[in-house]
Amino acid sequence: MIFSDRGGGKFVKKTEREIAPAWLALEEERIKTLVSPKVYQRGEEYYEGGHVTQPTLEGQVLRATVTGAEAYDTQVMTNPSGQLSSFCTCPFVREPFCKHAIAVLLQWVRRPESFTQGGQGE
Repeated sequence: MIFSDRGGGKFVKKTEREIAPAWLALEEERIKTLVSPKVYQRGEEYYEGGHVTQPTLEGQVLRATVTGAEAYDTQVMTNPSGQLSSFCTCPFVREPFCKHAIAVLLQWVRRPESFTQGGQGE
């Protein structure tokens, strides 16, 4: 577990490893600006439907499997300046972020405690 609830929506870091500042500052309003309203809505449906599994934080990368018609490996990355990018094994290429990436971002914003830490030593 990365975070534990302190009440009032506040979370305390439970790890010695650093979490990228972009992940700590990410809010839903920013996620909405990344895609069209339709893609955001579909991503929210996938999140709310429990389609995001095995969420993992690996430094500047959020990873998860998002299951729809098939299971897709999805990654959302940040860089030191806070810019976001994504990679997904789905065939969607019309926007920089697919509904699966939006579902992963919503999982992070709404349920950060569901993410485990990957990477070194794991």
